[in-house]
Amino acid sequence: MKRIVVCVYPILSNIETVLDDIKYDQLISVDQATHFLIEKNIPISLAIGDFDSIKDKIVLNDINHITLNVEKDETDTLAAIRYAYQQNPDEVIVLGGIGGERIEHSIANISLLNEFPNLKIITDYSKIYTLSEGTYQTSFKGYISIFSMIDSVISLKNFKYPLNQYELTLFNTIGISNELNGDIGTIEVKKGKIMVIESKK
Repeated sequence: MKRIVVCVYPILSNIETVLDDIKYDQLISVDQATHFLIEKNIPISLAIGDFDSIKDKIVLNDINHITLNVEKDETDTLAAIRYAYQQNPDEVIVLGGIGGERIEHSIANISLLNEFPNLKIITDYSKIYTLSEGTYQTSFKGYISIFSMIDSVISLKNFKYPLNQYELTLFNTIGISNELNGDIGTIEVKKGKIMVIESKK
């Protein structure tokens, strides 16, 4: 499996441990995350961004990088993920990118899940991913929250709050903070596409 990791600010506090656990082929850093990865001596395959947040751009001389225009119609993160998918990976994992001073960037990064298949976002506390029509099992022991990406019909079995062919519309919050009612839970997406957020307790 070809896996590409995209590191985005704010980066994970335990980034070294997470990277050790992920078998990846390439690591792409996005703009401000580049500075933090260099400080931690983490090898970077490619850095992408306008780098307006990096004061001393001399650090870019020793790494492969693509400099984007400051004024553009897409975020640095979107440009990096598009580049990642051009490498024909089986999976792309975004580390970080949620939180920080500007909530609009968090929303923009979460919205990328709707555009790119097999994309996951991992933060210090959560893993975020999407599920299309099908039946899936989970053994995650923390909070499991489910939101619709488009109007969907879902069933939840072996959950504390089960659902049976529930019409989950956009912005409906009934799926927040659920938990398993046993070792294995089943999520069935009969129609549509959902976002799943697994959060540590």
